Amino acid sequence: MFGSKDRIVTVVKGQILKGSPGLAYVYMDAKTGIEYLYISNSDGGGLTPLLNRDGTPLVNEDYLNEWG
Repeated sequence: MFGSKDRIVTVVKGQILKGSPGLAYVYMDAKTGIEYLYISNSDGGGLTPLLNRDGTPLVNEDYLNEWG
């Protein structure tokens, strides 16, 4: 994952609700380890960084273990 040439990598992909057209993705910036949530459905989508309780960006644990 971290040796990828791609800057943005998919960490998780799944359906929002069973039977719904909506999908949820967790992406990670391979350069910083910061994770983002992307929600898509038939009407559009949205992207937001995942945050810790203190409001700082959530950094992927595997990224921290390798590069921390």
